[in-house]
Amino acid sequence: MKTILNLKQYVILLVAAFAMTSCLDSDDPDFQVVGTGYVIQSVSEVPGEEETTTIRSKFTPVIYAGANEPMTKCSVKAPGGESILMTQIENFGGYYWLSNFSYNSRMDKLPSGTFQITAYNQEEEPAQGVAVINNTTEMKAKLKGNVEFKDAKITATFNKVEGATDYFVMIKKSSSSTLYDNAIIVASYKDAALDKSERIITLLESEYSSKVATLDAGSYYLTIAAAIVSSSFPVLYQESDVHTVFTKD
Repeated sequence: MKTILNLKQYVILLVAAFAMTSCLDSDDPDFQVVGTGYVIQSVSEVPGEEETTTIRSKFTPVIYAGANEPMTKCSVKAPGGESILMTQIENFGGYYWLSNFSYNSRMDKLPSGTFQITAYNQEEEPAQGVAVINNTTEMKAKLKGNVEFKDAKITATFNKVEGATDYFVMIKKSSSSTLYDNAIIVASYKDAALDKSERIITLLESEYSSKVATLDAGSYYLTIAAAIVSSSFPVLYQESDVHTVFTKD
């Protein structure tokens, strides 16, 4: 299994690095903002003539922004000029913001390049930063399969997705939770290590217990996902339509 770095932790490290550099130059570092992110690919299959199927995709950028001071406002422009609405991540005092999916942010073409971030602090001072997502490769198939949780064992069955480099077993707080916000990658697998066209994965409690140790008791959303990963970070992410309930005692 491969460890995928936490995107929110990456933003925190970036902010800390900027703050440290600024402190070397000044006792009162300037307001700074940095970012990172990935793109969600939503795939649908359209039946055609003679049993043919057409794949259609929509793309949703997910941008995380972090600053060395609390932000009162934050906005993002995609490489194509589209505006991306941002909202504060709860319990972080305005230091970290995330894309808001409450409005239609899906795009017809895969966005790739530099996302421009503009933020304001409590003194209304502006700062600009970027989030760079360099990926021009789409996944060429819809992720299908099934996932079960029975007798403390997780079983996932899914197809090979052309273009995907990695596959995840995910536990999320709700269906709307994003990859690194109220979600945990329980296990990850490289495509090259799964040589069959139909993949079957079984996880015993001893294999995933450490990943869910910090979860409160209750019910969660268990699903699977395919991704294109670059430098240990997902740049394109496709989640399956199938899910089941995971119960933490």
